[in-house]
Amino acid sequence: MMGRTADTPTDKEPSPWGFWATMGFSLVVLAVFFILSFLTAVGFFAFTAAKNPGLNLSQFANSLSANGFYLSVTTSITAPACIALTVLFARLRGGLGVKDYLGFRKVTGRQLLGWLFLVLVFLSATDLLTHFLNRPVVPSFPVDVYKTARFTVLLCLALIILAPLYEEVLFRGFMFQGIRFSRIGPVGAVGITAFIWSILHWGQYDAYSVVTIFVFGVLCGVARLATGSTYLTIAMHALNNLVGLLEVLLYLRFVLKS
Repeated sequence: MMGRTADTPTDKEPSPWGFWATMGFSLVVLAVFFILSFLTAVGFFAFTAAKNPGLNLSQFANSLSANGFYLSVTTSITAPACIALTVLFARLRGGLGVKDYLGFRKVTGRQLLGWLFLVLVFLSATDLLTHFLNRPVVPSFPVDVYKTARFTVLLCLALIILAPLYEEVLFRGFMFQGIRFSRIGPVGAVGITAFIWSILHWGQYDAYSVVTIFVFGVLCGVARLATGSTYLTIAMHALNNLVGLLEVLLYLRFVLKS
């Protein structure tokens, strides 16, 4: 039988929302994300159509999915709203403090460096495997995103800060905690959060890349379980996105121009 950890609630102590409540609240957050993204897309279409009366809606929608400027603006709008909503749902549970609920716990410098080193090892290993399989190390999606970003600073803010904050607070914070203390347990929390998180990237990447994202999600889940810290997984996620952005820059600078 699995032993009780320091932050495992007993029957008499406050506990997170149950599995179904956790999934329901998480679905609400994701619904808000998609609604705000859709409304932002409508605004982009209206603005663009005003300048181009003959604009084709279908072609515009297809191009928007990899439009860096749209993604930057959308993330800047959706991330703060979804983080606030996630914090609200954690606070509504009562008893547990939001910091404990969502894993806002500091880690030591040694822990931080150790896990960030593991991220770099993981990224190096996946790049080598991708190259060995004769697949492009840099997918077309992030390249298209960078080319259409318009404002690089805004794209960096969205990719390196806002997206990791929103996604980790929801998946490795709120959702992870609710699943972990349900009958499914810690292993299920690691697997389910990684799976849902990776599936949400399906429209942006192919199956191979989605599987890679899933494995990285498992690594983040293990880090969350080992340290109890979502701060750590935010840092891991941010480093992953930073390395991806640097790879795009190197690709555009040395590969496409060669």
